[in-house]
Amino acid sequence: MDIIKAHCNKCCGTRRHEVLHKEKTDWSEAYEDGQFTIYGGYTYSMIKCCGCENIALKHDSWCSEETDINGSPLTSTIYFPPATYREKPRWLSEFLFLSLKHSFVGELITEIYIALQNNSSRLAVMGVRSLIEQVMIDKIGDKGTFKNNLDEFERRGFISKTQKEILEPVLDAGHAAIHRNYKPSMKDVVSLIDIVENIIESLYVNSRRALNIKKKIPLRQQEHK
Repeated sequence: MDIIKAHCNKCCGTRRHEVLHKEKTDWSEAYEDGQFTIYGGYTYSMIKCCGCENIALKHDSWCSEETDINGSPLTSTIYFPPATYREKPRWLSEFLFLSLKHSFVGELITEIYIALQNNSSRLAVMGVRSLIEQVMIDKIGDKGTFKNNLDEFERRGFISKTQKEILEPVLDAGHAAIHRNYKPSMKDVVSLIDIVENIIESLYVNSRRALNIKKKIPLRQQEHK
């Protein structure tokens, strides 16, 4: 039984995996009447995490034309399902189950994570911008522009002045990705998601939890005068 280190989506990191099955394929192509040949190979490995037992397909490929400074072939690795950069928020499943009225929020979050899985940082940051826009419109209505929505969002008490200042770069990043060919790093995208998810959790999830707790607390008995 072969044991390798590989990415696990469920554990969200590199873990030891058991190789359940492996298949290798080599290829070559000749150019200029056989005077020049390039070659490479593929390895498909069905793997199971030794911790959580999650199963995935690991695909390694190499080509003689892609080498390091020492001339050794570089190996490219992808996973099926694609490797996740970040675990979805734990409250998302609860939110999707309980909030049919605000299902668009959960759907957008899910689509953002699909973009992350496929290394599409521009699409992810555009999604983050759209997400916070939809949340603001849901709470305060559409005031015509992002600036007006953000100002009203703060004025109505949904966010603090500090949170508003933090949100401004989120909106600008999304605008830049659309109009100024800005491609954020995956690390920056995750930071933007952190900011927006914290606000969403506060507005939709924690408020519901607080209301449920309030319903369970016995009312105070009025003191007799």
